[in-house]
Amino acid sequence: LSCSVLFFIMAQAEEITNPHKRPYRQYLVVPTCERSKCMICCKMIPTASIMALAKCTHSFCHTCLKAKIQQDPATGSAPCPYPYGRYKCKGILEDTEIDGILGKRKEDRNFTQRQLAEAKEPNALKLKDLIQLVTLTEASIVPNPEPFECSICLLPYGTDEGVILRECFHMFCRECLAGSIINANDVIVKCPSAENCESEIQEREIKQLLSDEDFSKYLDKSLRKAEAATQNSFHCLTPNCNGWCEVAGDAGIFICQVCYQENCLVCKVIHTGQTCQDNKHQQEQEQRKADNLVAEQTLKNLVDSGQAMRCPTCLAVLSKTDGCDWMVCAGCSTEICWATRGPRWGPNGPGDISGGCRCQVNGVLCHQDCQYCH
Repeated sequence: LSCSVLFFIMAQAEEITNPHKRPYRQYLVVPTCERSKCMICCKMIPTASIMALAKCTHSFCHTCLKAKIQQDPATGSAPCPYPYGRYKCKGILEDTEIDGILGKRKEDRNFTQRQLAEAKEPNALKLKDLIQLVTLTEASIVPNPEPFECSICLLPYGTDEGVILRECFHMFCRECLAGSIINANDVIVKCPSAENCESEIQEREIKQLLSDEDFSKYLDKSLRKAEAATQNSFHCLTPNCNGWCEVAGDAGIFICQVCYQENCLVCKVIHTGQTCQDNKHQQEQEQRKADNLVAEQTLKNLVDSGQAMRCPTCLAVLSKTDGCDWMVCAGCSTEICWATRGPRWGPNGPGDISGGCRCQVNGVLCHQDCQYCH
C-alpha cells in the first residue's frame, strides 16, 4: 500500500472516528474512489472528476461545483449546493476548498488525482476497511491477517496468532518475539528477522508482548543502561532504590522521584533536617564510636585466645612477644607473672611470697611453662 493512498484513507478514517477534528485541512475536498452521480446535473461522472465534500460527503462533478462557486466569488466561502427538497445542507466550502476547485492550488488537485489513481489499484484499501484500519492504528500490536510460518521457530500459525511489526511488517509468533526482547543485550530491540533488519520493536509492542513481570525487568534494564551511559549520574542512596539523576552545575540536593528522599550531593548521604556541618559532626562521632567498638572486640579476642592479658591491678591489656615471664605494667607498675597471668608478689609488694605466683618457693615452679618469672 503506497503512502499517498494510506494518507487518503487515514484522512477519511479521521473524519469517521472524530468528525470534529480535521487534521488535513488542505485536502478538505477529496475525489471519490468510485463512480458516482453528480447531485446537480444528475450525470454519472468518472472518478477523476467527481468531488465529495469532506464534511457532508455530498458529491458533485467538478464543473457544477466550480460554477456554483463562481456565482458568488466575493464571499470567500460557499454553502454546499445540495439541491433536493426542503432540506438545506449545513456543509460549507471554505477558502482552501474553493482555491483547490478554482485551480488556484493546482498542486493540491494533482496530488488528489495521484491519490485517486493509486486508490483504484486492486490491492488498495476500500472504505469498508476503514474501521479495521482505525482499530489497527490504535492497537498496541498488529495481528497477522493470514496464516504464516514464523521465521524463528519455523512453526505454522493461523490468523491472529502472530504479530506484524509496525516498522518493517515482518511477522513472528508472540513467543519468539517475547524471547528476543527478554534475551536482547540492548534495550533498543531490533527486528529478529534473518534478513538483518534494522527496524526497532516499538515500546508499546514490547509492553503488550511481555508479561507484567518481564516488562518490569525490561524497564529496570533500560534504567540501568541509561544510568551507566550518563557521565554525571548519581544513584539514590536509599537501599534498594532504583532512582538516579544526572548532576548538572553546582546542584547540592537531589530529591529522588522514586522514594522521595532528599540526597545531599555534597556529603553523599541522606541527612534530612540537618545541615552539612551538623551531619559531618555526627558522622565523626559515629565513626569514633564504631572504631572503639572494633578496638574493644579486637582486644577481647586477643585476651580470649591467650595472646594478651589484663593487668590484675588496673586491667590494662598487656601482651608479650618474647623474653622471660617477668613483666611490669606500664600503667600501674605492678609486677606480673606472664605464665600464671597474675601478680608476681603478694599484697605487700616485692619479696612477699604470701601471695603472687610463689615461683621457686620450695624449689617448685609457678607453672609448668614458666620461663624465669623470678
